[in-house]
Amino acid sequence: DIDQLLNQFPKSVIDRIKKEDSDRPGRKRSNRWWWEPMSLPIILLKIEKQLKQDGIQSVLWKKLRRSSQQLLSIQDTIVNANLRLVASIVSREYGESVVLSTHDMLQEGVIGMMKAIGKFDVSYGNRFSTYAIFWIRQTIRRAIENQADPIRIPLYIAEGRRKLQKKEIELKKKTNGAVALDQIAVAGKMDAKRVRQILESPKSYISLEAFSQKNGGVDDYNAALTDKMQINPLDRLIDHERKNMVNHVVDSLRTQESSVLKLHYGLIDEHEHSYAEIGRKMNLSRERVRKIANQALKRMRCGHQLNQLQELI
Repeated sequence: DIDQLLNQFPKSVIDRIKKEDSDRPGRKRSNRWWWEPMSLPIILLKIEKQLKQDGIQSVLWKKLRRSSQQLLSIQDTIVNANLRLVASIVSREYGESVVLSTHDMLQEGVIGMMKAIGKFDVSYGNRFSTYAIFWIRQTIRRAIENQADPIRIPLYIAEGRRKLQKKEIELKKKTNGAVALDQIAVAGKMDAKRVRQILESPKSYISLEAFSQKNGGVDDYNAALTDKMQINPLDRLIDHERKNMVNHVVDSLRTQESSVLKLHYGLIDEHEHSYAEIGRKMNLSRERVRKIANQALKRMRCGHQLNQLQELI
């Protein structure tokens, strides 16, 4: 028995694994065990890791692994024997889902069945297939809800919304009229503010590719929301790379030639200077500055720098 074997391991190790497992959000554990068959491989890995960290060599480890393999083999047998049950629920109740493919829903249904195996008790007085139907349906429904909207709404909100909507329908049947939010809050035993938050959680979403009503529906929302004053990030990146390449080529020239070209073409401060302005800055004549610039450009056209600049065209 796996539960008895686990109880024979050092209490410090098991208590640590129990705490990690109980802290996980989601499904409620079985009343019989703190673990579930479907999570057993993960629990075994954690126990093995913890034993190594604490330097404990347990003779029970091989027995536990053998018993676990036997239990998982039994679980696989039960799952394979009830695959038709999952297939019938998917085809009869869900058909072709827009959100999930049939294959995905079958997989989710099998996961639901594995949950049922861990929680089923013969003392319930039901057949396993009858008990498993609830878990199969719930797991498929939750998987669909998880992927139905572009913005994911937590499952507990979706379930709370369903319950409140059901209460609202019941109250409308009784009163034969509109139902106030306070009445729904009283019927659902919740705060009115919380009820409003839950009922308003589903929003209608508009794709950015959808056409807007302005301009006769010609422009999509993506074009309408784009800031025309901002430079396209890709264009900005290309411009930055080009500037870096030009600066790299200019820097490979002689110091005086490099300085003249950078000032004349505005590579330093994006302000282009005339030959006369450059001459005053460098204490040179205008004609001398012009000759240096022409000489630098000629050197760039004839040297290896030309190949680098051609890559920018």
